Amino acid sequence: MKQHKLTVVMTAYNIAPQLPRFFECMRKQTFSDYCLLVVDDGSADDSLAVCREHAAKDDRIKVVASEHLGIPAIKNLALSYLDTPLTAFADGDDYFEPDYLKHLVEALERNNADLAISRVVYHHENDPKPFLTQAAYGETVVTEPEFLEKFPMLLRDRRFNYVYAKAYRTELLKDVHIDDEMIQGEDTVMVLRYMKNVKSIVLIDDEDYHYVKYTSRSVTSYKGMDSYKRMIILNKFLYTYFREQGWLTEEMLFVIDGRMLISGNWAVENIIKATAPKKEKIACLNDIFNNEYYKRAYERQKDNLDKLTFRYIPPQDGIEYYNKRISEEKHEKMHAALREKAPSFIIKSYDKLRGNN
Repeated sequence: MKQHKLTVVMTAYNIAPQLPRFFECMRKQTFSDYCLLVVDDGSADDSLAVCREHAAKDDRIKVVASEHLGIPAIKNLALSYLDTPLTAFADGDDYFEPDYLKHLVEALERNNADLAISRVVYHHENDPKPFLTQAAYGETVVTEPEFLEKFPMLLRDRRFNYVYAKAYRTELLKDVHIDDEMIQGEDTVMVLRYMKNVKSIVLIDDEDYHYVKYTSRSVTSYKGMDSYKRMIILNKFLYTYFREQGWLTEEMLFVIDGRMLISGNWAVENIIKATAPKKEKIACLNDIFNNEYYKRAYERQKDNLDKLTFRYIPPQDGIEYYNKRISEEKHEKMHAALREKAPSFIIKSYDKLRGNN
């Protein structure tokens, strides 16, 4: 059997509707010296059948069926199957351009780097217009002596957030492992643990990878009451990791604090929107605002919040913020109902009272 240069890893779990687009993206790749490793995480829908159907048409595709293990364990399982010199990743519910693999492999080899990183374009579900595109740096090689200086920028710009949009040297992935409790931010953990083995990386400006945010089912859209606890685990990992590597500069601490505050705000919004009794919601909000990491991050950065370009909630104002948000949502619902049924002159009067022109 032919030994390919690159393995593309895709783990699947209940994404059958998106898989035809994924396989079409793979079929159109201008770099053809790859094999595709698909590991199905015990899908309850037709994902496994769809993957096997495509594997029957292309001998470069290998499908591994597993019981449902969850995100960390299924990715660890996928890593155990790697046997090509290079590795890349793609999510089955995202899409990517025909030169996705070509650009990454060529940049890695041209610069003799251990990791190639391209830009990611972010989309909301069912919206082809991007809501964010990562910054352009030009083709830039970052060597080990520059890691201390460059890593805060890369962490801030989400370059370590995901395993996709990157090409790796497989031999350096062999000792990378994701802990079971990392059910949020497991990609960040994997990329940073890989970085322990890296001597140089190359950043390229190609916008080949399109990440799709599925608000209806994505892990990153999780609205459960323990959402912040999950993010705390990741952010504690970041503190520990960068300290152990000797990379916890003041600038890096500033970036991690920003992530901590963003995580808190994100969790607050999810709790506000969740269907749960008000008493339960307030108890969860108090857990966030009294959390030592949130309070410490806010205290350190309270004079610099404008640089973080995000609306942060002071811990002492948390419940007041919640009550204000609930009031705003009630007004919005009333306004929407009014627009459906009321005459235009009443709507204009309502808008005027609320200060909307």
